[in-house]
Amino acid sequence: MTTLAYSLDNISFFYGSRRVLNIKSLNIPSGVVTAILGPNGSGKTTLLQLLSFVEQPSAGSISLFGERAGRANRLSFRRRIGYLMQKPYLFDMDVFENVAWALKLRGMDAKTVQSVCAQALATVDLSGFEKRHARSLSGGEAQRVALARALAINPDIFLFDEPASHLDTKSQSLINDIVINLGESKDRTVLIITHDYSDIARFVPNFIELESGSLVSSNIDS
Repeated sequence: MTTLAYSLDNISFFYGSRRVLNIKSLNIPSGVVTAILGPNGSGKTTLLQLLSFVEQPSAGSISLFGERAGRANRLSFRRRIGYLMQKPYLFDMDVFENVAWALKLRGMDAKTVQSVCAQALATVDLSGFEKRHARSLSGGEAQRVALARALAINPDIFLFDEPASHLDTKSQSLINDIVINLGESKDRTVLIITHDYSDIARFVPNFIELESGSLVSSNIDS
């Protein structure tokens, strides 16, 4: 039996009086990569914000690994998720402090923080960038710092909002390789928004497609 990372039931989300999501039922399996497809304005990013527990649905429920989200567990759920936005926010500090930020919040000792950050930066090919000011980096370098920050917390789930769009070829290739490796590990769940599924279909087995906030197609058994 497939373990579910997420179960969504009768989800709706409104911006003011405008409904931007209306999903009756959606199950997302764990341990695989799932693409989220759809045109601009289809609700893809809003869905990721709900799945990251940054936003709450206007109605309906979301369960994470079988546990329904609520006020008491929302923070603990967020800590199990690494969320990489299309335009990442980096703090006004050096690269090391950006990557170390969440680790320090979790009370990790300094020696372990140093080791984990070094490994995360090596994974995104930014070893030696520790003292560079984060806001002086190129777009591709900044996105890789944000990815290192997500990798460092070793989450159960990664949410990627078009992470390689508008980046240089090197950064695109590196990010795609990391997504492939995460998917092949079978112990991490990855959801990735993309406009071009043909570009990643070879390594992303599942997809869901949104249009006007509703689920219109999927190859996942819900």
